[in-house]
Amino acid sequence: MSYMESELQKNSKLVLMFEHQEQGTLDKIDLRIFLLWDPMSEKFLLFGRRQSAQPRKNTPPFYFEFPSYYDAYSFVKRAIGSRESVGLTLYNFNNLLFTSSQNLDFEFFEDLMDRRYEIAGYDRCSFHQQKRIIKDIIISLESSSTF
Repeated sequence: MSYMESELQKNSKLVLMFEHQEQGTLDKIDLRIFLLWDPMSEKFLLFGRRQSAQPRKNTPPFYFEFPSYYDAYSFVKRAIGSRESVGLTLYNFNNLLFTSSQNLDFEFFEDLMDRRYEIAGYDRCSFHQQKRIIKDIIISLESSSTF
């Protein structure tokens, strides 16, 4: 089954991606983070990686679990910087139903980055100015979980 098939629409999972761009550029990503809620562990799962200025020399990916939206938000804010701007993309992945959270990793989500999965995108959001919107989206990851 492909994600375009209609019967999969009730098994959706919201995933929020944060992208921080290198200072003064629009095309070089400095940090990318994927955040989702796992109802089985009742935790927020965070997958991320800093990007290198040199092609094909990315740093190792990282993975953390957080018990609350506030803890997840605080980590992302500190990793990116509270005065920095960030790109946000809210994805609707409907192909995660049969994927255990133990099989998820940064590369899994990076490979799924596809505009057809996007629900919304926000460019150049400031954590300082848009903190309520960012927190509301993170809270919605938990409250809208269908599996």
